[in-house]
Amino acid sequence: RDRKKKKVQFAENVKETNGNGEEYRKEQRKKIMAEAAGARSAEVDRFCRNEMPPNRIALFNGILRDRVRFHRMESSY
Repeated sequence: RDRKKKKVQFAENVKETNGNGEEYRKEQRKKIMAEAAGARSAEVDRFCRNEMPPNRIALFNGILRDRVRFHRMESSY
């Protein structure tokens, strides 16, 4: 069987890169670095205020819950 060759249609707002796209890559690097710096400063602020990330809170809550269950079983005999 012969398969039809698929054609890709880009949206109209897709940037047309000229040459090897060096300028486009530079622009993307700047955006990524700016986002990373913003996220990093927010993360540092959070840890400076002694806030715990949500995943760590969930982990510790599970550990404490299991300790209470174990302690109840141990003392019920």
